[in-house]
This record gives sequence, structure tokens and C-alpha cells, in this order.
Amino acid sequence: CCNEVTVLTSNPEGKQWFPVELGLFNGGPHPAVDIDNDGIDEYLEIDNRFLYRFTSYAASFAPAQVWQIQGMNAVDVTHKPQFLFLHQENLDDMSKRFSEDWLKDDPNGFLAAYVANKALVGELEDGWQTMMKYYDDRSDWGLSDCKQYDEQYNCLQEVKYDSYPEALRQFLIETDYIRN
Repeated sequence: CCNEVTVLTSNPEGKQWFPVELGLFNGGPHPAVDIDNDGIDEYLEIDNRFLYRFTSYAASFAPAQVWQIQGMNAVDVTHKPQFLFLHQENLDDMSKRFSEDWLKDDPNGFLAAYVANKALVGELEDGWQTMMKYYDDRSDWGLSDCKQYDEQYNCLQEVKYDSYPEALRQFLIETDYIRN
């Protein structure tokens, strides 16, 4: 299910090599590709923070996430304007799914990614209104979240939300898809 991705990169002279931890990601492969044709490779992933957050893994969706190696760091460049076309393509694909019957059964995981994608293309308000129309208010998946764990992974600070929209809003703020 999971891959821990480490990128080997060199100093500008190419004489010393260093590992840079890209992170833990679902599935693979994870090739370096110059997505925006600027001479700098990126790593196109999905934002794994969406998986399991508001529904089961099988029903989860996630927006695209774009990473670059800058010096000795992996940097999330998802929000840069040159990647807008990726988010628009994802949004177009997601928009086609609204006519499918499965949205009626377990919509919240899909809608979380949909609203995030809408925010990435500057259409947050429209995405939010759509979510409000279709979300499942009976589901309690994602209405609690642990903000701090101890060494044994016991929750030390649990937060409970009254509704899916409240939990989604806080999640999208924390993950930098929307501003406070």
C-alpha cells in the first residue's frame, strides 16, 4: 500500500550526494517529471492526508500534490500558478462523477477532495455550496481528530466537530487549501 520515498540529490558540483526524504505515499511509482517544462523536476502525488480522513480508503479521493527538491528539502509547490492546469484537469474529471450513483452512498470523502480542488482553481465558494448540497450529514467519519499523540500513539488531545462542514473547513485550513 505504501512507499517511503527518498530522493538522492547532489550538490551543485555533483561531487557529493545526499538523501532527501520526500515522504510516505500511497502506491507507486514516483518518477521525477518536469511537469511545467521549466527544467526542474517535480514529483506528482496525491495528497495522502485525504485518505481515510472522511471515509474509508476505498471511497477516499484526494487532490494532486506537487513536490520539488529544493536544495536539501522536499517542498510542496502544489499551490504555484504553473500547476493550475493539473488541478483543473482533476476537477474536470471529478465533475464528471457527480452523475454517478455511488455519490449518493458515500459522498464525504469525494466532496472533501472536490472542495480542495475547487479551492486550488479559485472556485472555493462554488465547491463549498456543492458540498453543502450533497454531503452525508448522518456520517460521523472524520468528526473527531487527534491533534497530539504520546509515544505509544495514544491520543492526548482529541477535537470533536459538530458537523462534516465544520470538520472539513478545519481540515482544509490545516492543510493549507483555504485561509482562515
